[in-house]
Amino acid sequence: MAPPTGPTGRCLLAEGSPCSVFFIRRALLAVLTLIAISITTFMLFFAGPADPASIRCGMKICDQKTHDRINEVLGQNEPILTQYSSYMIGIIERHR
Repeated sequence: MAPPTGPTGRCLLAEGSPCSVFFIRRALLAVLTLIAISITTFMLFFAGPADPASIRCGMKICDQKTHDRINEVLGQNEPILTQYSSYMIGIIERHR
């Protein structure tokens, strides 16, 4: 979709012009899309069928204490919002 143009056919980014509104709307939609993608990918990992601690133990037999410790280190015992914020912080810090 092309940005709206004025009577002269030019898009000027003056305050309140249709073009500035268009670009602001597009930027907000881009941010919302990125948030939706991050939530979707997080939920795909969170909804996985396997327990991360069991995968870490592998074929070894882990006792309950070791299993709980692995879950604690991985943050699996935290509330889901805390896990999501850690996930987002990790993404942001890796791309600096």
